[in-house]
Amino acid sequence: MDKLELPFDQYQRYKIVEELAGLIRQGRSLRVLDVGGHPGLIADFLPEDHTFILDMLPCERPNCVQGDGARLPFKDASFDLVVSIDALEHIPPERRPEFLEELLRASKDYVLLAAPFDDENVSLAEQIVNEFFIKRIGHPNDSLEEHFANGLPDLREILSFFDENKVQHLEIPNGYLYNWLIMMMALPAAQALPDSQGLVAKINRFYNHNLYTGDNRKPCYRTVILVSKQHSLDRDCILSKYEGIKGIASVDTKLQLADLLLSLRLEEPRMAVLREELRKRDRYIERLQGEFEERTEWALKLRDEVEDKGRRIIELQNELEERTQWALRLEEESRQKGQRIIELQDELEERTEWARGLESELDERTEWALKLRDEVQERDQRILKLQDELEVQTQWALQLLEELEQKEQYLKKLQSEFEERTQWALQMDEELTRIKRSWVYKLLGRLIIRS
Repeated sequence: MDKLELPFDQYQRYKIVEELAGLIRQGRSLRVLDVGGHPGLIADFLPEDHTFILDMLPCERPNCVQGDGARLPFKDASFDLVVSIDALEHIPPERRPEFLEELLRASKDYVLLAAPFDDENVSLAEQIVNEFFIKRIGHPNDSLEEHFANGLPDLREILSFFDENKVQHLEIPNGYLYNWLIMMMALPAAQALPDSQGLVAKINRFYNHNLYTGDNRKPCYRTVILVSKQHSLDRDCILSKYEGIKGIASVDTKLQLADLLLSLRLEEPRMAVLREELRKRDRYIERLQGEFEERTEWALKLRDEVEDKGRRIIELQNELEERTQWALRLEEESRQKGQRIIELQDELEERTEWARGLESELDERTEWALKLRDEVQERDQRILKLQDELEVQTQWALQLLEELEQKEQYLKKLQSEFEERTQWALQMDEELTRIKRSWVYKLLGRLIIRS
């Protein structure tokens, strides 16, 4: 990263930290904490020191801690130098004493505090810049808006705080106010131009290289306060570096700066073209917004349709549950009928067994009748003699035969009834099988639909 291409206000405040750290370093590597130091530029200005950054915002630099400056998560005297640059004015006034106490507590010796302080010219310059942002850029400057909300700190109160804590301190002006005011309006105007990154980098490089050395003088935008808890500041050595600074830019340098600023004015015709293009794009955006509203309305209709279908699905689910209950009842009824069929089958088996007993008895009696017939044939001669007895026995035999025929008719009737009941049982079995298959298929179909 080229430090000279940093925004001029970032460069000037970290450059003075680099200079003051060099004056107090005394050939040793310092352990430095930058409170409110997002995004971690201090590491680029103090590469030979061990730097830490604490801020409310996350930072990708190493040794970056996310936290509150009024509640530092470090032990007492953890750092050789504690730095806070342009952070005090962003802290609500009631919390500023806690913030300063934490800076002193975390430092072994040195504290470097820099901020814009309450001053008529500083306040007027901030109002001018903020109004310029609103008129030219289209929105206020967020940082300055926070300054206005919290109020700039009072320099006398801050110095009184250090006096009460009996620490040594000295003040150095930083950010020549007239240059600060011009640059705070020139840079946003340049940034508003298309493809302006190179131009902005050139303006910052030009300013940082040629004009920074004249920035540490009054009237100043910010004041740097260097504090020593151990009263180890060499006031004469430090102040002599910054006393008597005047505007040292040559005429050529001033003309070059004027030329850069004039180039911004020369871009006005191009800006008019860009504004016309922006208006066209605004109209296009309006058409897109109209189309977006139409599609939003269409989406709302789709949402209503989806809700209707969701309600229909719920109704179908309720109907499915009802039919499932009905199928369960049918299943229970079928089970009961199956049990009844089993009972009837058992009864049929009992009656079949009884019919078999009758058939066996009939066979026995048939065999006995055959024996009687043989005996009659054998006794034909005797029958002739015993005609009267034979007639009686014949009559008796005829009665037996008649009874036998009756029993044969009854047996045939039983056989017919058995065949009819067997056929009926087969029909019942087929009907039960058909009912079970129909119920299972319907149940499976409903389960698939429900899934």
